Amino acid sequence: MMTGVSSWVKWSAVVVLLAGYVAYSNIGPPPTTDLTGQRVLVTGASTGIGEQIAYHYARQGASVVVTARTEARLRRVVEKCRELGRKEQIFSYFVADMAGSNATKEVIEFGEAALGGLDFLVLNHMYLMPSANTWTGSDHNLTMLRHVMDVNFHSYVQLASHALPILERSNGSLVVISSLSAKMYQPYFVAYVSSKFALTGFFGSLRLELEMRGSGVSITVCFLGFIGTSNAVTSLKRFGLTRVLAVEPTDPGVTAQNIVAGAVARTKDVYFPYLQTRLTPLIRELFPGVFDSYIRYLYTKSYDINIASEQG
Repeated sequence: MMTGVSSWVKWSAVVVLLAGYVAYSNIGPPPTTDLTGQRVLVTGASTGIGEQIAYHYARQGASVVVTARTEARLRRVVEKCRELGRKEQIFSYFVADMAGSNATKEVIEFGEAALGGLDFLVLNHMYLMPSANTWTGSDHNLTMLRHVMDVNFHSYVQLASHALPILERSNGSLVVISSLSAKMYQPYFVAYVSSKFALTGFFGSLRLELEMRGSGVSITVCFLGFIGTSNAVTSLKRFGLTRVLAVEPTDPGVTAQNIVAGAVARTKDVYFPYLQTRLTPLIRELFPGVFDSYIRYLYTKSYDINIASEQG
């Protein structure tokens, strides 16, 4: 009897989620909001999702500072923002490597000085492990874990901490770009997945603290699925994880539009694409054995290869 009830509950949850997806899909694209006068700092904005987020804010009238490691790419992004925006908008860039201990404070200080304050801080940069490797507890594993956590977690915490007093003055918003990796376990990417789980725990807990003390600062955490950036697609191919590529990637521009809409609405969590990022964790919880078997199949490598690491 209990087994029958348990199965009914599981499938009911799936049906409800699918119904929610249908309703969500019929809403259409998020509305465009006039963000004239708003001041935005976007990290990891030289390519991919961060670049598209900068463009979307520029189209909506905001002033934007972008940061990443590669100056030539940042210059190109700023030029494009100027084409999309208006003369009165401010667009600038700051070259920074988030692995550096001093970079985070300098980034926030530059953003505040260039824009006269901050209304949105979008944390998007990340370090992608140079290879899909088995965890053996080696010195190499431990060194890689420290570096991944420094860039993907510690720098996020530091940037948010430095920006918090500024955002308090403007009742601004922290926007944290995470991924489906924060909701599921993945072989060969132990360090990367750990950094994403850490982001969820830290910023979810910080959000509660801010609410409890009546702060006007909002925190939006974005859980993204497979987004079709050149970095993501190329990396999966070179890692040899070709089965993952069977999943249809989502357009980075559409992704950025949904992220900005969620940030403006001060939504606590953004899931995009909705079905992929909502249904996957639910299946993991309801059918853990089946899900783990699927993940083991999906992440069976066709070959092993090292690639250069990438960071925003």
